[in-house]
Amino acid sequence: MNPEALDKLRSLATDIGIPIRVSGSCMSPLLKNQASILIRSHSWYWPGDILTFLDRNGRLTTHRLLGMFPRNGKLYCLTRPDRHLHPDAAVPSSHILGKVVGGECHAEAIHIPWTVRWLCLKRFALHILRHLLRQ
Repeated sequence: MNPEALDKLRSLATDIGIPIRVSGSCMSPLLKNQASILIRSHSWYWPGDILTFLDRNGRLTTHRLLGMFPRNGKLYCLTRPDRHLHPDAAVPSSHILGKVVGGECHAEAIHIPWTVRWLCLKRFALHILRHLLRQ
């Protein structure tokens, strides 16, 4: 998907939301394989939010946000699927389409518990610390 198409989708996602179909089980049981979810674009995202973004392979991916960090004058997002141990490759925040706000999903995919948000912050801090110690 090219950046222009992503910008047009994001514009629609800001106004009315975008329905997309989940493919895979890495976010189950909150998002089941083949579930239809609604994505809406926001101006800011919090750790724990479940985001849909354009990954490095040009595919739309829906995973949980661990945190954001600056790099080379851009803001990047670190995400991770709930059923995997390691985070995804960081993506620029400009690649975010939006977050899950409805559809065929568990209520905790929309209303993120504070315990989950704190766990995401902890995982993000540990990832950054490991990265800094390797340097």
